[in-house]
Amino acid sequence: MCLTGVSVSKEGLNKRLSADRHADFCRGLLAKAMAAKASSAMSRISRLGLEFNNIFLQDSSSLSLPKGCELDFPGPHSNNGEKKATGKIQLTMDLLNDKPVDILLANFRKNDQGDALRIVDKLEQGDLLVRDLGYFVLRALKAISSKGAYFLSRLKPSAHVYLPGQEVPFGLLEYCKAKKKAGAAQFELAVEVGKKERVPVRLLVRQVPQGQYQKRRRKALKDRHKSANHNSHYLDMLQWQFLVTNAEPEKISIAQAFVIYQLRWRIEIIFKAWKSGLKLQHMFAGLGHIKPARARAMIFLMLTYLVLFVYPAFQAIQQKASKALSFMKWVNYLAANPLQNLQQLTEDIWVAHIERNCAYEVRRRKNHGDLISKLK
Repeated sequence: MCLTGVSVSKEGLNKRLSADRHADFCRGLLAKAMAAKASSAMSRISRLGLEFNNIFLQDSSSLSLPKGCELDFPGPHSNNGEKKATGKIQLTMDLLNDKPVDILLANFRKNDQGDALRIVDKLEQGDLLVRDLGYFVLRALKAISSKGAYFLSRLKPSAHVYLPGQEVPFGLLEYCKAKKKAGAAQFELAVEVGKKERVPVRLLVRQVPQGQYQKRRRKALKDRHKSANHNSHYLDMLQWQFLVTNAEPEKISIAQAFVIYQLRWRIEIIFKAWKSGLKLQHMFAGLGHIKPARARAMIFLMLTYLVLFVYPAFQAIQQKASKALSFMKWVNYLAANPLQNLQQLTEDIWVAHIERNCAYEVRRRKNHGDLISKLK
């Protein structure tokens, strides 16, 4: 009412949000917002000495939905037959500009492999796409290469690895053990992955610290998923981290590749900020049974708010601040001060105050900015 001068009833708002056409409108609004805020990261990448046009991170996160959405958003299969609604948000971020460039709302049962090819159509020549194991699909890797773009991914443990032109699988574990014995903490070699359709890649290998290896091993031994194949060979392979890329050494060194892949955790922080800081997970609390269209509309509107206001305000303040700011602390600050005007917070008078509340602690692990500086 303050903006339009028109009174809005709860029943009227509910009716508006519950129609499919209004959910589609909200989805279109999000797409327009993302297009309006899109910008090239080429200038920043050039300053880092990297020859990619853009560097994108992709990952997904699940979101519990209210009753009434089970058919449109089927959740994981339950042993007791209980049906639960679960959505999945597929997010692609611009690594250097720290902006969302693609968001898709799907159902939980559309796994990451099913989305591996969709984002390829949005890539342009010279772009680099960084993804985790869930998106490891050979057809997708080939499609990325065919567009003149690049990928950086973990190697799937079950993937077949061959030396170029060889028909017998390469003894990767034995080779790694020999390299370890020779004192090589990291190395690379040209291989082909895939049993039927071979994809030529650079295989980048780095030995993990002993403490991290033991942690990975304990986690694997606790995994009781029916598809897990944690035999002795698998457990031994946990001593190394394996990445694959089609980018030439002059475009990305082995050291840079591992730093960029480490930056993939930035997107995990984004999801955590959405769920715990901005309470995306709890916005359906108390609504009971609702229509799927309303759930979609609410999610699209929240994401539009993030794209149009939350991220630009954070970036504007970060440019003025003398210290690196934590995005997680920023969204927690917003949650604790919901009546603050975002545009007002970007004014100079507020920057020092926000810096005191949102800056990284002195005793901490390396943050997003620290890791990016290592790419130079």
